[in-house]
Amino acid sequence: MDGANKQEAAESILNPRTVDYYGAASLDAYTLAENKTSFRKCRLLPRVMRDVSSIRPQTTIFGCESALPIYVSPASNALLGHPDGELNITRGVSQSHTHLSKFLGG
Repeated sequence: MDGANKQEAAESILNPRTVDYYGAASLDAYTLAENKTSFRKCRLLPRVMRDVSSIRPQTTIFGCESALPIYVSPASNALLGHPDGELNITRGVSQSHTHLSKFLGG
């Protein structure tokens, strides 16, 4: 699912004020633009005829074992998207045995 598909999916289930809030991208849209640029550069090239019978996606992130090579960052106002907001994000991270980073700022 690319960014445009995610946008369409969000617009189909969220109320217009929530879509506008998330779409405002902190008003300057710098991070949004950088994310789009980064995702455009990312290419997954399948390796043909590779033995995948023993593939293990587990890795170590910041010295902690992780089931997948990802971690989840805090989301701003996740409650706008669902009544359980950040709690659902935390549940998903826990169930997938990945990691949730913490905001340490003031």
